[in-house]
Amino acid sequence: MSSHDFDQISPQPSSYSSLMREHEKQAEIHLSQLPEQEPEWEKVQATNEKKSIKAHSLSTFSRWWPELLSCIFAIGVFLGLILGLRPYQGKVLSSWPLMITINTFVAICTLLIKVSLALIVSNGIGQLKWVWYRKPRPLWDLQQYDSASRGVVGSLGLLWTHRNGRRLVPVLGAILTIILTLVDPFGQALVQLEDCTVVDPSVRSTIATAHHANLLDPDPANVHTLNGGAMGPMMIGMLNESLIPPVAFNCPTGNCTYPNPYHSSGFCSKCTDVSDQVVKTNESTWYWKAANITLSVNTGSQYVSGNSGVLKLVAENIPSASPVASVQIMASQLTQCKDNSTTPWRCRTYGAAVCEINPCVISYTGEVKIGTLKEEVLNTSEVWSSGDENDNKYMGSVDVSCTNTTERNALQHAGFHIGPDTQWLAYNVSYYRQNNSYIVVNDSIVRPECVYMIDEQQLGAMSALLYNDAFINTDVSTLVSPAGYFLYGEIQWQAIWNRGVLEFADVQRAFDGLVKGMTTFGRSNPIDASEGGIGDSFWNGTSYRNTTCIRIQWQWISYLATASFGVIVFFIGAIIMTRATLEVNGQDYKTSILPLMFHGISFRDPEASFKDLWFMDEMAAAADKLHVQFEAAGRGWQFVEKKVD
Repeated sequence: MSSHDFDQISPQPSSYSSLMREHEKQAEIHLSQLPEQEPEWEKVQATNEKKSIKAHSLSTFSRWWPELLSCIFAIGVFLGLILGLRPYQGKVLSSWPLMITINTFVAICTLLIKVSLALIVSNGIGQLKWVWYRKPRPLWDLQQYDSASRGVVGSLGLLWTHRNGRRLVPVLGAILTIILTLVDPFGQALVQLEDCTVVDPSVRSTIATAHHANLLDPDPANVHTLNGGAMGPMMIGMLNESLIPPVAFNCPTGNCTYPNPYHSSGFCSKCTDVSDQVVKTNESTWYWKAANITLSVNTGSQYVSGNSGVLKLVAENIPSASPVASVQIMASQLTQCKDNSTTPWRCRTYGAAVCEINPCVISYTGEVKIGTLKEEVLNTSEVWSSGDENDNKYMGSVDVSCTNTTERNALQHAGFHIGPDTQWLAYNVSYYRQNNSYIVVNDSIVRPECVYMIDEQQLGAMSALLYNDAFINTDVSTLVSPAGYFLYGEIQWQAIWNRGVLEFADVQRAFDGLVKGMTTFGRSNPIDASEGGIGDSFWNGTSYRNTTCIRIQWQWISYLATASFGVIVFFIGAIIMTRATLEVNGQDYKTSILPLMFHGISFRDPEASFKDLWFMDEMAAAADKLHVQFEAAGRGWQFVEKKVD
């Protein structure tokens, strides 16, 4: 049909118009006769109020049970993490029982805690955005809340939105979101693996001690001769005792300790500075004053020429058992004075000392680190018996702490006095002569392992070395001539004199090193029982092995504890704010977008919803100016645009 055909349609007859007007009049009369009804929106409001009351009657658990279970689960995992790690504090890594590594265990626990707490915070922030719009707010705040429920960047934006402190609970939620992001690195810092040493009971460690030290030549023809092997440690010790080869020890792991004191027979030295008893008569002649000293060399004045002798040592052959030797030392031409309080010998240009060498029992503790033995001398004892039999000197000493009750009673019955502080007793050991050797009788009232001894053969060999062999009974001299400067004497004493740079401490150190070398050799070569001694004696120690240990840094657990506590406080605050806001009571939408999808926004200007906004910056700018309120509307709950002055 063409357009002009419409133009040709005739208008309706007037009778039809009259009929329509009549029908409308009758309809109005009919409506006027009906009872007055409530407006439709009032019906909806009444219905919503009934629903609100019904929703209010629902328990909080029915609306927030996922968050409540997440909270309980997070607390349970947190406690499980602590209880799972605590038994392994300081333990070796190999003791960890699980198939997964300890770091993996921590990572899994922290991840579960983080996810559980993040669920609570995310849904809490999501719920708070509905509470926030109980009053007209910028629509842009909806975006800030929604972003904050998803991550750190949005949380920073929410903090900026509430920078004036308008809402503490949402601010706490934003802060917790940031804190939970850092749970992983702090969780990894909770466990630290470090190198450590642990006791290895399967490995035995020992260190040599000598109840009867052996310094004698093994050749029976040289029974009174010092073992040539002892000379090396003695010489080395005089110059630098730290270079003495260590005593025999067995430490397979390379790290052992011997913390309980152990003892060994050996030798000790003691030096006394007697420089003030030297009388200087002129520039070139010095002599010993007839001084009141305990031990002195009965050879008269010792002459030291200022142009020749610079170090004089005189060893006296002592017939008694102790000391083994007494040595007088006088040094001259000393130089390089620094201070009279620290270098008195060099400042006066001369010095003198008397040194003694004595048999003793030495008490030690020891430690082996990386295969190197280090011993510490605790104390020494010179308590010896001195019984003579068949022209033989045999000295004994008993360690009282080693004896048992029966032995102590027997000793006291034999006449020995044992006080509460008695450590050593002079003890006569039974022996007899056989083939030029003295055999110890082992049926003594004290067990052999508690007895320490030294015999005349040892002392005689030492005296022969110190007195007769010019090892100590010697001097050092100089010669200055047109041909040059010459130094004569035993090489070890030349080094000790050190071209005049000598102090009393150097002399004491030389004798300490000498006796340490002797003792070390004697401990490593004890006299066997078949040869008249007690035999080898080894002190047991504790072996350690290098491994990896677990160290729990409990200070980092406080981070997880703080985060968990903060989430619990936030969760309670979010529920209280939701329940206290009557207009949204029962509307626990949390992070859901369905309310917006179903109800959208009610604009004051109906055309506003059709504005041409395509880009996010345009929508963000418009949302910042648009104020809405979450309230009951004609068809449920929706955001309603409000005018804010």
